[in-house]
Amino acid sequence: MYWRCWLDSSCSATIITDLNYELKNRGQTHTYDPNPLEVEKRRLLFNIQRRAADTVESTAHIVTSIRSNAAEPILIALPSHEALAQKIQRQRRKERGVILDNTIDFEIPPHLKVYERTNDQFVR
Repeated sequence: MYWRCWLDSSCSATIITDLNYELKNRGQTHTYDPNPLEVEKRRLLFNIQRRAADTVESTAHIVTSIRSNAAEPILIALPSHEALAQKIQRQRRKERGVILDNTIDFEIPPHLKVYERTNDQFVR
C-alpha cells in the first residue's frame, strides 16, 4: 500500500507497506516540523475511537476521562463534549454494523410523486 502525507499539500513524505502494514520502502521525509498539539490531539481522538470500539464504558465516562487527563491547550483544540460523544456513538454503530439510514426502504407515496404548477400554486 502506498501512503502519502496529507497534512500539508507541499509535503512529499511517502512510505510503502504490504497488506499487513509492514514497512517495505520509506520514500521522502516530511518537509515540515510536526505540530505537537496536533499530534496529541490525534492521539487522543484515536484513543477515543479505540475505547468506544473495545470497551463497554459509557459514552459520558469516555469523554470525561479523556478530557480530564488532557492539558488545557489540548482541550481547546479538541472538539466539544457533544461532538466527542457523537464520535463515540458513530464508532460504536460502525463496529456493530448498525445502519441508521432510513432511506434504504423508503418509498415516496404515489400521491406525492407528481406535482403541477398552476398560477404559482402546486396542484396534485
